[in-house]
Amino acid sequence: MKKMKVTPLLWSLYLDYDEAMKVYEDEKNKFEYTGTDYGMDLYARTSIDQVRYKDGTVLTLDRTMGGIAGGGEKQDKENGVMIIRNSFPQLVDVDNLQAVHFGNIDQWLEVRE
Repeated sequence: MKKMKVTPLLWSLYLDYDEAMKVYEDEKNKFEYTGTDYGMDLYARTSIDQVRYKDGTVLTLDRTMGGIAGGGEKQDKENGVMIIRNSFPQLVDVDNLQAVHFGNIDQWLEVRE
């Protein structure tokens, strides 16, 4: 990942284009349908389901509520970046944000200012 931008309502991930395309290629080549798993594109892998604040408080986001605005993915091969954007289902206190959790891959990402 090149960078991440977070506002109280929205978040954006800026990924290296070539590395992002490798994820898609690996998924295409290794995927085996098991009846319930339809594979995961990068948009699905980057679903933020929790945020952790500097005081240690963890807020679980209710993804069933949807987001405040639409999300999406933009492939910008010319500039070497893939941008994945989505919105939080509720306001997030970005001034006190320490990390975000990607639920589909069970991984925390520390936020730097």
